[in-house]
Amino acid sequence: MNNFYEQLVGFDQFAKLANTSLYADAPDDWFVVLSDISGSTAAIESGRYRDVNLLGAASIAVVQNVLEGESVPFSFGGDGATFLVPPGKLEQVKIALQKLMQLAQKSYSLNLRVGIVPVREVQDAGQKILVAKFKINSLSSIAMIKGGGLSWAEKKIKTESAKYCLSVIESNFEVPNQLSCRWQPVKSSRGRVLSLLVQPRENNVAVAAEISSAIETVCDGSFETSNPIRNSKLKYNSLFRMLRRERKLHGGKLTSVFFKRVFEIVLCWWAFKLKLPAPFPANDYKSQLQSHTDYRKYDDVLRLILDCSPDQILKIRTLLQSSFDKGDIFFGMHESTHALMTCLVESIQPGGHIHFVDGSDGGYAVAAKQLKLQIANRL
Repeated sequence: MNNFYEQLVGFDQFAKLANTSLYADAPDDWFVVLSDISGSTAAIESGRYRDVNLLGAASIAVVQNVLEGESVPFSFGGDGATFLVPPGKLEQVKIALQKLMQLAQKSYSLNLRVGIVPVREVQDAGQKILVAKFKINSLSSIAMIKGGGLSWAEKKIKTESAKYCLSVIESNFEVPNQLSCRWQPVKSSRGRVLSLLVQPRENNVAVAAEISSAIETVCDGSFETSNPIRNSKLKYNSLFRMLRRERKLHGGKLTSVFFKRVFEIVLCWWAFKLKLPAPFPANDYKSQLQSHTDYRKYDDVLRLILDCSPDQILKIRTLLQSSFDKGDIFFGMHESTHALMTCLVESIQPGGHIHFVDGSDGGYAVAAKQLKLQIANRL
């Protein structure tokens, strides 16, 4: 069942996230793979969230590179990512991520933790992993995952690390050139960028759907109007900043792959920063970015990055606090002035790229700290 995810029928209305008929059970011979930065809070407090965010997205890039076009469910979480991987690709995925762990230590002085839990073990514990495909545009989809299984697997990885976590492999590793981080933080149009996590109790996705609908009503009745990635706000980084940041993805080695990245950086800087003619449709690509983002998703937790006014944030906080007081949810919120965007570009054609969105100054990671504190205080 290696192609079970590809065979799922996608849906394009986020409000349908609780529709059971859209989901299928993850194959019991697959594996849950989770990555995150250990000690991310300290790194964020020292102003290194851009590095934390980039390494979280890098784990997606290296897994996608191993899969060589095969489609599997994954979700970006700010300081890490979650995947479902078929057995035939597991060993290659493990080795690639172990090498990335070494690069994270060597180039960034950060510890990337990677844990693996068999889906069958999740199911034997009475948990479920149900997967659907949400179409963010006519050609691209992101995974929606419910059932509580991912949350259970995450707890196992963090409490029994000796059993589930991988060790580092020494290597001269390079992150695939498909991963880039070249756009400046995107300033809010309405005042604040809200990073929001909502975890329904008892894994009740219907509650998450109700909360999502209520938040969408606050956001002028449409999440699209609160997408923080606006074409008019997009600005390209300086050539020096891009070269300095992306050189770390190659472990400091001056390889042919690195020089290919340099060529691509210069070409994109020419097209987007200087706005000069380029041998690719730069304006078309830029116009696609807003519709190729993951600013709303669900993976046992409702995750939203929204451009909001202070009044909208107050209304959202009030409705979430009310639901929390009723015992329906746990939640975490973080406000910032900008959104961050990290790009995974297989091609510049529509559907050939996806852009991972988070709030600046901590985003999802800071919101998660508040959510976990609520859980700890209520248990």
